[in-house]
Parts: sequence; structure tokens; C-alpha cells
Amino acid sequence: MDYKGLAWKIKPEYGDCDEDVKKFLSKFYELDHPTKILEVGANQEFAADILVDNGWTDVTGVDLFDRENRGYKHIAGDFVHLAESGELKDFDVVFSLSAIEHFGLEVYKASGREAPWDVDYDSKAMGAIKKVLKPGGTAYITVPYGKEHTVSLGHWRAYDRTTLRDRIENGFEVMERSFFLSAQAAGIGDPPMDVSIEQADSYDVGSYPHVTAFLKLRKPC
Repeated sequence: MDYKGLAWKIKPEYGDCDEDVKKFLSKFYELDHPTKILEVGANQEFAADILVDNGWTDVTGVDLFDRENRGYKHIAGDFVHLAESGELKDFDVVFSLSAIEHFGLEVYKASGREAPWDVDYDSKAMGAIKKVLKPGGTAYITVPYGKEHTVSLGHWRAYDRTTLRDRIENGFEVMERSFFLSAQAAGIGDPPMDVSIEQADSYDVGSYPHVTAFLKLRKPC
């Protein structure tokens, strides 16, 4: 599969990648091998598997759900607690694709897993990402974005300019901040369609396709 001229080997059993994974892959290939990588919220998508299939050998994924037969080291548990315990540390790269917006909300409690109810757990998760990164390390984050901050039915959050800055980017150097629509949902094909921040600000939260913010963040040295 080819994203912006970068060829990725992607197994047929992975299916068609979600738009946030496509955006991540289009931005990630600049990093040299080997790199110590962590995926936070390694659940249904195959981004970590794709990295392993394409030559990255030190890849870990963490999620509340157990995942069997994955090509990388998978840890089932609460990411924030694991970071605080020191079990996770010294990563060159951490990425989290459409996961942080769910942290601390009812969606995980409904799963039957041990999970906190904490409306600030997204901010705490970003603090944990900063903690487990090496100085100068990079974080790739995608979250829903719109003209107002909201929490929808205890399931997910969407961010606006202020909350994106205060809850997600806080404490990091912003290397890239961009916005895109789900190209497939918009009926315009592949890849995701980039939009300006002014366009992103105009979307109602919960609209379909919704806007996703893509962030490349750096932990200060």
C-alpha cells in the first residue's frame, strides 16, 4: 500500500486501514530503524503490527484489552498506572490513534475491565506519554476536533482550539498540528482530505465525517 509515495507492506488480513492510521503512516516513515516504539490504545487497529512487518523490531502496545497473536509485545493494563509504576519508560516514539479521547469515560467501564472514571484522564494520559518518552522523543496523536469541546454520552471527547492546547499539547513542543476529514466517509476516496484549522473550527462535533486533529509533539530535552 502506498501513502504519499511511501510503500508499506500491509497484510491483506488487516483490511483497509482507518483514516488516522493512514495519516500516521504517511508521517512516520521519516524515522530511522531501530527505534523503541509504544502504541497507547493498541486495540482494534493494526498500526503496531504494520510497523513490525516493515522492519521495526522494538514495538510495544498497551491497552486495557488483551490482544492475542499480535506481532509485537502487548501489555494489558491501565497505561497511566503502568507509566507511573516505571514499567514503561525510555521510548523514542509513542503514538496513540483515536484513543486518548476515550480515556476515563464510560466506554471502558462498560467493557468490564478495571478502569477509572475520570474526566481528566485524557490530560493524565498525555502526562504519562510525556513521562515514558525519552527527552527529545516524539509523540503522534490523533483526536476528534470541532468548534466546541464536548463529551458525548460518556464515550468520547472532541476538542476545540483551547482544549487541544490545554489538555493534549500541554508540556510538549508542537512540531506539527494539522486537520483532516475521513476521505472515504466524505466520498472523495483515498487518502484523508486535509483541511485548514479555520475549516476545522466550523464543523459541528458529531458531524459525519468529523474532523480529526493530527499532532506531532516533541518532549523537550
